[in-house]
Amino acid sequence: MNAQTTQARATTAEVIDLDSYIEDATTAFQQAVAANRDTAGLRPEHRGALLNELARALKLNPLTKPVIFLKTGQGESIYVTRQGADQIAARLRLNRDTVVGPEIRKIGNIEVAFCQVRVTAPDGRSEMATATLPFSDPAMILMKVETKAKRRATLSSAGLGMLSEEDAEEMGIDAAIDRTPPAN
Repeated sequence: MNAQTTQARATTAEVIDLDSYIEDATTAFQQAVAANRDTAGLRPEHRGALLNELARALKLNPLTKPVIFLKTGQGESIYVTRQGADQIAARLRLNRDTVVGPEIRKIGNIEVAFCQVRVTAPDGRSEMATATLPFSDPAMILMKVETKAKRRATLSSAGLGMLSEEDAEEMGIDAAIDRTPPAN
């Protein structure tokens, strides 16, 4: 392929200007927050713009899907994924230490996976988070509970009190991730 063909292809690629959607998406999100954070009613172009703008505002890479929609029994919310929490921790230079676990503990008659994580900011401020999950698959559950504790501590340290998929599950909400790419 020669340079002219490459340049021609580059100039014919579709250009999407997300900035044109930002103001509408912000207004739509404010309306969704006013309606109990239910984002299900947002128009497709607002959904994509909202996720991109939140990623940009949090200084996250939107290609990694750091912020996604979470369907619950009571509507739909936005939450930060593990990838988003990891990017926040790296950007803020947070030190995340597993203090306890992950391990299996018996609480009453129920076995649960347990993990406790401390996140320390460069200024010395720290947050602790504890996570538990019902014991099921030994190999996967220990990784999941540690990830959950790290995500919770990171979001708390960054001041982001957003709902996570696991939090929804704990509240008895039937949670499902909407992995459908936003329409442009």
